[in-house]
Amino acid sequence: RLVGEAAGEHLCALRGTHPEAGQLPVLLREGGSYLLEAARRERQLFAAFFEARRPEEALENLLRQLGRVFYEALQPAVAACRLPDALREAAEVLHGDFLEPNEQAAARGGASGVALATLARLHADVREGLLLRVRELLDA
Repeated sequence: RLVGEAAGEHLCALRGTHPEAGQLPVLLREGGSYLLEAARRERQLFAAFFEARRPEEALENLLRQLGRVFYEALQPAVAACRLPDALREAAEVLHGDFLEPNEQAAARGGASGVALATLARLHADVREGLLLRVRELLDA
């Protein structure tokens, strides 16, 4: 709970810093970096205080909660964005900065995979929003 509340506050502050729809890629880059850094640090902390074991169920549950906070804080900005260029760039940021470079970590699963799954879910939302906006433009 403590980590989730702090993360939620930080992500909401980021969202408030970049309220313009055109700033969605910047928001997602900063938010995604924050999520992966938090996951990395939680993994280090977990390793320092608990014996190494597979699977890391407690750590994965914590990161699932952190991912949920991340998604709930940033998804409304994705849903509200109506600019196709910003959505396209946001999809490129999520894929190029996070998902593609960490493909192997996502395939292995574990703690890193949990955080990356959240980014993949948000990436799917961005792509869906982009498709909807393009269809609207073509129908107009």
